Amino acid sequence: MRSASPSEQRSALKNYANWIHYTAGRRADIRPTLLVSFTTEFARLAKVLGEPGDAGIIDALDRAIELTQSIGRSTAQLKLAKAACYGALVNEHEDRRSALVDAVDTAAEGGPVWAEAMLNLCQYYADTSHYDHARSVIKRFRDGVSADSLARRYECAASVYEGYIKVVSMRDLAGAERNFERALTFQEMADHDATVAMWISMAYYQRGRLRQMRQNYTEAIANYRLASQVRSRWAHDFRTFAFINLRIAESYTAVLDLDAAERHLQESADSSMPVPTGARDGSSAVWPERPTRLPVAVRRPGSRHWSAPGTKPEPSASTEVSCCASAACSCSTPAAAPCALPCGSGSP
Repeated sequence: MRSASPSEQRSALKNYANWIHYTAGRRADIRPTLLVSFTTEFARLAKVLGEPGDAGIIDALDRAIELTQSIGRSTAQLKLAKAACYGALVNEHEDRRSALVDAVDTAAEGGPVWAEAMLNLCQYYADTSHYDHARSVIKRFRDGVSADSLARRYECAASVYEGYIKVVSMRDLAGAERNFERALTFQEMADHDATVAMWISMAYYQRGRLRQMRQNYTEAIANYRLASQVRSRWAHDFRTFAFINLRIAESYTAVLDLDAAERHLQESADSSMPVPTGARDGSSAVWPERPTRLPVAVRRPGSRHWSAPGTKPEPSASTEVSCCASAACSCSTPAAAPCALPCGSGSP
């Protein structure tokens, strides 16, 4: 399943949802071990793909949560999947926050599912401009995992998310660089730990964003490529790779390498997913990010993406992306340029 195409994965997710409803009507036939395996894979797919159209995935997850509770098993992963589905539709939503809080409360504190839930909750607060809440969650995360686990593994995650909060809040970007450098000291673990690989990929991605802001496009592209390479060793997360390709295309557009930009735009379009309302630059699931606009500069005749008015970039509403790419942002600074405006709805 992990090597299937986006359309095949979406089709499989819908089949899982249909079988959940079918199973709910035949509870006497439920085998607990099989149900747990089934719902675990359903949750994994739902976290990656979100809600593809009107597939009814959130309703199916509610059914799966009910069934799993009835056999006395943990529902934390299903609640994380439910939060991810809401996140694919809209960035800030009380049901998304509530699902994350429920997952934290349901999971065993200090364990891997609890850690995942805490990091997702931190990202939710950062993406919705509640930076103080995000910092509090990371502090609780550090206190909740054992000292040995923190030093051996979770320091990577804590450093990445501390840096992420600084990037999306546009505060202490030099400190964010130090956070990402600390996270990258765990890089060797990415060869045998898929979760650490995700954190390392996120660190490279955010370093790319910082370099793109400073208009250092060569280093930005190099970091985006490293983010993609690390992540691709473990899973083909189509949404993640779509957004990485968008960022690479933006950087190539900025230096007018239009052939390379168009290639990466096409790769992004081939695996594109719906963008949630109110998306911030830096989100994940993603991992990390959900940009709101395609980069458009010099257009080329005969192409879906380009039509040429001349040899210089032509400004348009589509090209001017805010510093944070927030739908709520009112500034018109190109994404690649530094911006000092306190964009968003809740800057500290």
